[in-house]
Amino acid sequence: MPIVRIDAPAALQPERLRAVADAVHAALVTHMNVPEADRFQIISRHDAAHLLIDPHYPSVERTGEALIVAVTLCAGRTDARKQAFYRTVGAGAHEHAGIKPDDVMIALNENAPIDWSFGRGEALYALTTKAGS
Repeated sequence: MPIVRIDAPAALQPERLRAVADAVHAALVTHMNVPEADRFQIISRHDAAHLLIDPHYPSVERTGEALIVAVTLCAGRTDARKQAFYRTVGAGAHEHAGIKPDDVMIALNENAPIDWSFGRGEALYALTTKAGS
């Protein structure tokens, strides 16, 4: 049930961004136990005036291809799973899209099953988990 937002420079070609999106989804499936069909991603391209990313904070070297991946998902993954996820996304972006791992910033936003409505105006995920916990 994660929602993934990828905010990237306008100059990045759509096929490279799709490769990044594919790498993110594959890493979610592999390391975060997300079902293969559970893919909800939003990719936005921005001109330089609307994507402000520090090129050096904290001790990394970003290029003009730097992008931000924000993932909203239910809490519960271990720190080790999260670290493996970050590494896999960075490696996948580099291997499949030619984007340096330093250019991939990732932020996880965790919440609870009750915070999701997949449709019908209902918190369906909360209803299918143990008493919505």
